[in-house]
Amino acid sequence: MAELAVERVIDCAHGEKIHGHSFKVNVTFSGPVENDMVAGIDFHDAIKKVNNVLDVIDKKYLNDIDDMGRATVENVAIYIIKKLAGIQGLHAITVWEGLDRYAKIYVNEVN
Repeated sequence: MAELAVERVIDCAHGEKIHGHSFKVNVTFSGPVENDMVAGIDFHDAIKKVNNVLDVIDKKYLNDIDDMGRATVENVAIYIIKKLAGIQGLHAITVWEGLDRYAKIYVNEVN
């Protein structure tokens, strides 16, 4: 089993007392290695899909995003998982808020 990951930093605001954060988002894919590649994952296609989802929330007020729920790092990760549903090999989303805290949500834990 192997993993591929896409990382990107997005800037968002949230809260009743509006404040912003830079969030580092890690989108991890996993699968078996076949023919020197992680099987079934078109990395370039996956990167485009990840960027399309992150562009929706980058530089936005998270409380105004449909389907976000309460703007926590956990819900940001779950939102991304739901928007990327169906991409083969999608394994987990990790969202860092600052340098010292993060939430990692595994795809199989989200309904």
